[in-house]
Amino acid sequence: MEWSNYSKAIFDHYLSKTGNIMVKACPGSGKTTNIKHLWTLDDKPTVYLVFNKANQLEAQSKMPYKSDSAILTLNGLGHRALLREFGSVLDDRKVLKIIDRDIHFPTYDRHKADHKWALCRAVQQAKSYALDSVLTPGEYADMVDTYDLETYEGMEGHVNRVLEISDNNLDTVDFDDQIRIPALYRCTFAPYANVLCDEVQDFSPIQALLVSRLQADRYVFVGDSHQSIYGFRGAMTGSMDYLSAQFHCTELPLSITYRCAKNLVKEAAAIYPGIEAFHSAPEGTVRYVQCPDYGDPTTALQLRSIMGTMGIRANHDAMVVCRMNRPLIQLAYALLAQDIPCYVRGRDIGQNLIRLITKQEATSIAELRTKLDTWYFEELALAQAKCNDRKIITLEDKHTSLALFMNQCLPSDSPSAVIQKVTALFEQGKGLCLSTIHKAKGLEAEQCTILEHGLYPRMVQRSSQVWQKEQEHNCQYVAITRGKTSLTYM
Repeated sequence: MEWSNYSKAIFDHYLSKTGNIMVKACPGSGKTTNIKHLWTLDDKPTVYLVFNKANQLEAQSKMPYKSDSAILTLNGLGHRALLREFGSVLDDRKVLKIIDRDIHFPTYDRHKADHKWALCRAVQQAKSYALDSVLTPGEYADMVDTYDLETYEGMEGHVNRVLEISDNNLDTVDFDDQIRIPALYRCTFAPYANVLCDEVQDFSPIQALLVSRLQADRYVFVGDSHQSIYGFRGAMTGSMDYLSAQFHCTELPLSITYRCAKNLVKEAAAIYPGIEAFHSAPEGTVRYVQCPDYGDPTTALQLRSIMGTMGIRANHDAMVVCRMNRPLIQLAYALLAQDIPCYVRGRDIGQNLIRLITKQEATSIAELRTKLDTWYFEELALAQAKCNDRKIITLEDKHTSLALFMNQCLPSDSPSAVIQKVTALFEQGKGLCLSTIHKAKGLEAEQCTILEHGLYPRMVQRSSQVWQKEQEHNCQYVAITRGKTSLTYM
């Protein structure tokens, strides 16, 4: 293989110098191929830490065998240590069980169920955020503000109580504990000489602490700060800068994208300069089309015309991405009505909507509509009181998305019919892939359409914090760089 000058510089530094490396890799730069080559440059025990299980299975199928080495997720790394030292049993309901057993809400509190879920989410966030079992008042306030957490009177004490009980209960662990407990308790890990870490722009504080516990001879971190879009889930703002400083890294770029055509690279570079097109990449096309009016009787003709303009067929290598769920669901039902197969990517998104439906305890569609309206207006009032514009947008998205599903059902149907509609649309299926930006990260297609692209400036405007505004720009950057040869704004 003919390596770029950027790749050669990384390999030369790895072979000829000591110290840790931070590789700043743009989308489609072949970072996995570069990591695979680093894996083969010596015979020292090496661990390659990947983002999720799918990445792990893919890497395991491509990486050559290497003695005393492993390809793991961060959770997998921590789980091995937990089994070895404590024999812990996995229990995803650990936090909820602690809340039910040890936290007592007043019986007259009609918001008790809401407070329980708010507390559960806050504790889960604290497990990624807190480097101790007790949050100081300042740390608690910063966490609540940073992640827009729902609060209630007395929640700070409840968070610290549940967190402390959870940290001291080593018999059972949940998904977050697989990383948290080995990091806090300094568990013993296999003696790896090299650590290769991917997607480090999305590291949380506790993940960074876990990796530092490995005490390897050399770390190579790979990521792209411009693809950092998981701040809402606990990822550090400026994760790469933090890791680079903590591990005293030499920073090296990997700036050529082999994925995107030249005109698509120009679109991405308008947001973040520095990404470069491969010299022999095609020119590619960037176009704008009008979003269909779903209330218009000629919508069917509009859709088929748009699909033809974009060159999209149901079985073609194409995807549609959007910042929010509602436009995707609306488009999906319009396409299905025209016998154009499609699905919305993100089973967990569907599960979140189903939990909201179940929480209403309705017995009919009519009652479900009423209860969801009540929930929406109550939550909207709270968000407006806090001037939380991003929360307002999220509430609108959930409310209108569920209305779209209910509109597919008969008034006489039970809420279970809505749940079936949600489940069916979010199941991985055949046809055109429709995806939110967060679910599309890591994917690519010959033709990418950005649906309702006007949402991005609106989200930036509605963001109250600097890191939120930055991540909205990152979302747009990620969306543009999913396409290979064609980009359509709709």
